[in-house]
Amino acid sequence: MSEAKEIKGVLVNYKGTLGWSPSKKNAERTQQVCDGAHASEDAGKWIDNLFPPSACGKQNAFTILKTHLGRMKTYTMETTFVFEDALWRILPAKAVDAYRAEMERGKEKAMELLDNLVDEMPTLKLRASMPEPAGRGQLFNEDDYPDNQTIREKFTYQVSYRPVPVASGFTVAMQQEEIDALNALHVVRLKEANESLVARFMEPLSKLAEQLKDPKNRKIEPVLGRILEISSMIPSLDLNDNAKLVEMANDIHSTFSLVTPELLKSDEDMRKLVGDTAGKYVTALNAFGGVAKRQIA
Repeated sequence: MSEAKEIKGVLVNYKGTLGWSPSKKNAERTQQVCDGAHASEDAGKWIDNLFPPSACGKQNAFTILKTHLGRMKTYTMETTFVFEDALWRILPAKAVDAYRAEMERGKEKAMELLDNLVDEMPTLKLRASMPEPAGRGQLFNEDDYPDNQTIREKFTYQVSYRPVPVASGFTVAMQQEEIDALNALHVVRLKEANESLVARFMEPLSKLAEQLKDPKNRKIEPVLGRILEISSMIPSLDLNDNAKLVEMANDIHSTFSLVTPELLKSDEDMRKLVGDTAGKYVTALNAFGGVAKRQIA
């Protein structure tokens, strides 16, 4: 019989999508490229963007909305862990309130950006209709672009929650083998969640230790920020009640909150000290599961 192991949290599923593609296959150019390279039809396809950057600018309303939806997905991935599939992920109980609040703010922002896209669509289409290379030229077809109603109808921003299944709640309906399988799944997922959390923590620390070996490196500030961000999140994301990991996270946050990019750039001895400290923390974290080479999931 598998050891019963409770996962303290809920399952969450985030879906944020525009529901339509910003690109379209160009059959004529695909054929031209295949013919010119003597390639087969399954070699690939030529894709045209409906909003050419040269015509619409990289920060048009479509790009901004798409980027925002991607950020909310990234936030979800960073605050949750794998459960059964790619859709439903474990959200630790201590992180539920903060996650709900952030996703609600994300939804408000998404709806605002959706309104911006609807308002800007006539301008985007006008610019795309311009001659090449600024626009799409003869490739432009107004039917490729959704109308305002379609844009709103196909847009999705949805966050769903459900309880983590517990074997004790199904003892009447389930066979013992099924109960054992669910308990075993919980044990595995908790172990994987711990490894994933440590791996997320180790990544920026390892990167900082490597960066500080080069006095000319100027990309230190984002990594320092990431170390402070993830160390502050550890207490709420720890599903395994690992007091030593939480204590280390607090120590790391206290240590690196005193470090500034300016100090590291001007003081070579400080660069070495901070780099060595980051390396020692990486070694210490490796003891929490040996996950130096584990992919973040």
